[in-house]
Amino acid sequence: MEQYLGKKYKLVSSENFDEYLKFIQVGFLSRKAAQAATPVSFLERNADGSYTFSVTSPIKSSVVTFREGEEFVENRLDGAKVKSTVTIEGNRLIQKQVEDNGRTTTNMREFTPEFLVVTTTAEGWDGKCVRTYKVIELSIVCAVIGSKIPDKMSYFGKTFTFEKHEKFDEFLAALGVPQDKIDEICSQKATLILEKNGDTYTQKLMHKTTTFQSGVEFDETVGDGYQCKTICVVDGDTVTQTQKFKDGRTITFKKEFSDNKLVVTATNSAWDGVSYRYYSA
Repeated sequence: MEQYLGKKYKLVSSENFDEYLKFIQVGFLSRKAAQAATPVSFLERNADGSYTFSVTSPIKSSVVTFREGEEFVENRLDGAKVKSTVTIEGNRLIQKQVEDNGRTTTNMREFTPEFLVVTTTAEGWDGKCVRTYKVIELSIVCAVIGSKIPDKMSYFGKTFTFEKHEKFDEFLAALGVPQDKIDEICSQKATLILEKNGDTYTQKLMHKTTTFQSGVEFDETVGDGYQCKTICVVDGDTVTQTQKFKDGRTITFKKEFSDNKLVVTATNSAWDGVSYRYYSA
């Protein structure tokens, strides 16, 4: 398994995924969102001998840390809390998830230098879901274009100032924000700065400072004291921030940086639209 640690694999094909989601009783809208996503998966080994497996996408992300053969409690992407056990057999990562009703789902992840193939089966379901991921080779891409992998992205430390928005007022209204507050937020000349120090990132948005590590969940307070679980995933010039609230709502901000521009795409589970905020440095 050593040679596959740290490799990133992006979803390229899926078979019987919708049928599996129906079997575990995922709702229609959530199924459509899951099928539209193209998540990135990667496995890492930590200094204490444990492993961390991440599945990240702008819609939903999952990060689990485990020790081989030891049971742990997992909050699955469909919202179910399950007891999981992971074993490693050569290039295969075999995960068994047991629900409260005793039903077991098995995810077998088979790693190769080019692909990650995830085969999912479940007790009581006679089907099989197969999802195939292809490795993302950043070093090869850079070699082809004759460039080096950058040590520091050019946008780190720059101040990006808000210029205009599209439908952000509708985005806020769907979350129940009062109209006077919406008017105030939309008229603010907001600024955003992203900095990096080792594996830690710091985002400064107006008077709020948020520190995070890519793919690591943390507790966040937003708005007028609302608590949520947040994951920020850094992938090249894109930072995707997913906020999950206790009432089941999910908010996603995808920030796409360039040297002098920043585009923030905002969506939330209470609204079927998409909003944009545009910044310049």
